[in-house]
Amino acid sequence: MTPPGIFSFILWVLLFGATACREPDPALGTALIFAGEGTNLSNADALTELAQSHFLAYRFVTSSELDAMSTEELKQYRLLVWPGGESSEMNDSLREETRTRVRDAVRESGLGYVGFCAGAWLAVGPPAPFGHPPYWGFGIVPAPFLEEYDPNGEAPNPIGAIVKIFFPGGKSRHLVWWGGPFFTEFPAGVLARYPDGTAAITQVEAGAGFVTLSGLHPEAPQSWRDGERLHDPDGLDLDLAWRLIESTVKRERLAAF
Repeated sequence: MTPPGIFSFILWVLLFGATACREPDPALGTALIFAGEGTNLSNADALTELAQSHFLAYRFVTSSELDAMSTEELKQYRLLVWPGGESSEMNDSLREETRTRVRDAVRESGLGYVGFCAGAWLAVGPPAPFGHPPYWGFGIVPAPFLEEYDPNGEAPNPIGAIVKIFFPGGKSRHLVWWGGPFFTEFPAGVLARYPDGTAAITQVEAGAGFVTLSGLHPEAPQSWRDGERLHDPDGLDLDLAWRLIESTVKRERLAAF
């Protein structure tokens, strides 16, 4: 889940079918960014700006467009970036066979996958029997369904929060949390931990695919903080968001616990 975005209709139309036009780096290939039903529009915008600033070519894809794409078409892209939003609405907007194709494009054809919050919820699930579609979501990473991280202990969860997370080597920084999950342990795959020690960001090989999942929002713009009056001691985290995306494109593992 991500905070509601306030978008002008004109801006959304301009962004919606656009591709990056700032001389993208061909070495990075082209990313497919989901912008279908359930997507938080401000999250799609934040990812657009991030891609443009780092010369990553991209294309938005709606739910119906993704439904119409074949496995061969998916394989033309280097990366699938799945933003935050309402994961159940995203799931329900896609046909069962579409979710199967996404799983197979990652696990069998090596399509990279980066999921922020809702994108992480959708990526993880119990493995379905051979030849069967995922039970829910994509089932890219075979593991029990995710559970929500609780930033407040026994107090009711807030809409959004700033959470201090910890990296290997004792480094830490504060990130925006907005209803995101924590992850099960993957050997050498935990890039960052929540204060309670559970996995906050993870990176794992899933079949032939390279997958990076974040329960938090390093790509969150300042407006998200302002909207909920969140105090972030170390400011924007766009450098981390890009590092997660770039490492997935290049299939380069980041430092892990």
